Amino acid sequence: LYRSKSAEIAPYRYLKVALNVIALIALLLAIVLSRTLSHRVTSVLGELASGVRAVRSGDLGTKVTVTSRDEFAELATAFNGMIDGLRQKEALKATFKRYVSPRVVNALLDDGKALGLGGEKRELVVYFADIAGFTRLAEKLSPEETVRFLNEYLSQVSLVLERAEAIVDKYIGDAVLAYWIRGTTQTPPEQLACGAALDHSTIAERLAKEWQTKKGVSGLHTRIGIHSGE
Repeated sequence: LYRSKSAEIAPYRYLKVALNVIALIALLLAIVLSRTLSHRVTSVLGELASGVRAVRSGDLGTKVTVTSRDEFAELATAFNGMIDGLRQKEALKATFKRYVSPRVVNALLDDGKALGLGGEKRELVVYFADIAGFTRLAEKLSPEETVRFLNEYLSQVSLVLERAEAIVDKYIGDAVLAYWIRGTTQTPPEQLACGAALDHSTIAERLAKEWQTKKGVSGLHTRIGIHSGE
């Protein structure tokens, strides 16, 4: 029996060509899809990296655009949520720092507890200082000289208290009120308060001599009180 070999294997040749064409088309589709996906991933990651750099430089107004509904969208949404949280935290911090010591504000924010009315009992070391008879002494000075003296005096006292890790609560004319919260400093607060009092006294004595020489004002005596308790 004679049959043509070429005729018999012709279908297999056609199948081979068809498979090669299909493989080539699949390869081209894979290349196109991979490039598209790669571009998309690169675009999203690039936008996230740009957002991170903006946040690191202090710009909390940045926002990553969400254009899909996949894992990248979840990542972008989480990033935007983080930025919103940071923006709210900074706004709260900026508002409270107008009225409360920055150290107290940071401690409240880091603690993570909700703020409630009524406060809580804490062990404090309280520091109070003023100038004896300052009203009578100020009568010998002009208003400008009085302000100049208070600025010079309280600025240096504030630096002393800041170095001693105190929280300055308020200024009342020539008086200053500060405190330490027990457990928030490595050095015992009583030790810090006593060190601040010694430095404060040194500054007060020096300024008293300077102002007596410059303006003839005598009798500038600073009184300092330290108390601890709940």
